[in-house]
Amino acid sequence: MTRLVTILLVALAGITAGQSHASDRWSWELRTGLDPVAGDLGGSDLGTGAGFEATLAYRIQPHLAAYAGWGWHHFGTGDRLTDGSLEQTGYSFGLQFVHPVGGGRLGYFVRGGAVLRHFELENADGDVVDDSGHGWGWELGAGLDIALGGAWSLRPGLTYRSLARDVTIEGEGLGVEVGGVDLEIGLARSF
Repeated sequence: MTRLVTILLVALAGITAGQSHASDRWSWELRTGLDPVAGDLGGSDLGTGAGFEATLAYRIQPHLAAYAGWGWHHFGTGDRLTDGSLEQTGYSFGLQFVHPVGGGRLGYFVRGGAVLRHFELENADGDVVDDSGHGWGWELGAGLDIALGGAWSLRPGLTYRSLARDVTIEGEGLGVEVGGVDLEIGLARSF
């Protein structure tokens, strides 16, 4: 997975490196982070999760952009499946407001939108035991936008995502609820 993220980052940097920054209507962002209070699986605490998000945004106003992306988050399964894990994958859509503070390199961002995601319950071998099917949830995020020079920005922030679906473990239907504040850091590039 790390190799895939590295390849995507290098490819995106190469594609956008020589382009003019006159309009900067498009941007991409790669974020990674921890989900310290992930949620629960049938009443069992999921513990801390981790994951990443990749988004592409199109600026529709001077500081407002529409974004779409894909994300992957990995969680333990508490005491429900001692040798397995839970993965949340899917899409996100929404609006993002990025605004500089004064004339310096520091700014802030606020984003909000919908997520269309599903949960996959996996055993210790990585085989999918159950798939919840895609369903709708939502996300809200905020943080700092730190200009690094050129068209690059570093974006530390907090994101709250909420999604509830059902999975089956050994014939028992269990509700999965993920909701909590994710601690994230992103690298953004406009072009």
